[in-house]
Amino acid sequence: MRVHFPLQARAHSSVAECAFGLVERPLAAEGGPNEWGVPTFPSRRFVTAGDLTVTHLGLCEYELVDLDGDAQDPLTTSGALALTLLRCTGWLSRGPMASRPLPAGPENELLGSQLQKPLTLQYAIALNYPDPYELADRVWSPVQVVKSLGGGSLNDSGSKLEVSGMEVDAVLTDSSGRLVIRCHEPLGHQGWMRVPGRAGQIVDLLGNHIGEFSEELKVRPHQILTVALDPIEP
Repeated sequence: MRVHFPLQARAHSSVAECAFGLVERPLAAEGGPNEWGVPTFPSRRFVTAGDLTVTHLGLCEYELVDLDGDAQDPLTTSGALALTLLRCTGWLSRGPMASRPLPAGPENELLGSQLQKPLTLQYAIALNYPDPYELADRVWSPVQVVKSLGGGSLNDSGSKLEVSGMEVDAVLTDSSGRLVIRCHEPLGHQGWMRVPGRAGQIVDLLGNHIGEFSEELKVRPHQILTVALDPIEP
């Protein structure tokens, strides 16, 4: 089951979030002698086409539809974006089918995947929204507001973590009690991350030490940066 969103501005391509980046896709998909090219693609949290951005929960798939010509023609445009809400199949793969002469994998029957139960599906749409990352964060990770007694030695305003051109992926505590911050640059530009007054180590995705960190660091295009901060001395 899919929902179709008309595009006010027809599109030649789409841009969707993937892990640690964005991917732009054309209207057509690569095929071959054993499979038709099906231009249905995955989207992590959001997809943008024309003037429309759709953000959603879960790993969804989408397709640009309502084409005004052949998908292989670079002048062809799409007039709608189709977002898959449910894909309810009873088998992992079957064959032969009209779209492929051979099965794509084992012909195993699946249990529970036909989703014959009440479901709540959530998504949000926006027109001409400049930053899809911000839109997804605002919709699915809203800032929590709390009341405080006030006082203390900190300034009335400020931030313990500052980023420019970066997306923050995780803030957590590792097994040794260090505060770990992971972020990445998704757009192919330089960025920077600043943690005022703090130092630590730059580590890889497995936690192995690869460098030193002191308050601020410039980040290369498409770099994934993980910093483990030293504990604050009492």
